[in-house]
Amino acid sequence: MGVRFLEHTADAAIEVRSRSLEGCFARAAAGMFACFTAPATKTAARQSVEVDVSADGPEELMVAWLEELLYQSEVKGLALHEFAVVQVSSSRVKGSARGPKFGRGAVAVGSGVKAVTRHGLEVRRIGAYWQARVIFDV
Repeated sequence: MGVRFLEHTADAAIEVRSRSLEGCFARAAAGMFACFTAPATKTAARQSVEVDVSADGPEELMVAWLEELLYQSEVKGLALHEFAVVQVSSSRVKGSARGPKFGRGAVAVGSGVKAVTRHGLEVRRIGAYWQARVIFDV
């Protein structure tokens, strides 16, 4: 919900909308992980990771947030599916993510995301909503 996959020639792209900036960041994370993983069972044990990153401006914060989630996923072998963002300021994002271990409670459904690109990246307010567009290198 709130995530739209965009057509892209070589990479994966998403557009997300939310009434809050925190929600926009959480939906971008959900969209990124939905590009390459899906829950296999609802009963699998889930582990949590805490994320606290700093950068200048909303676009750089989005890249830092998503890259840290990718890093945590790879290092801990987690397929992250649940995201909570508690703070987004002009220079900091703080939140958490939860998910099962790959193979136990999640399956790969596509090429893994290798990196978050800055090409076409945008995070902006449009009326009552925040919108983000992100392209991933797969």
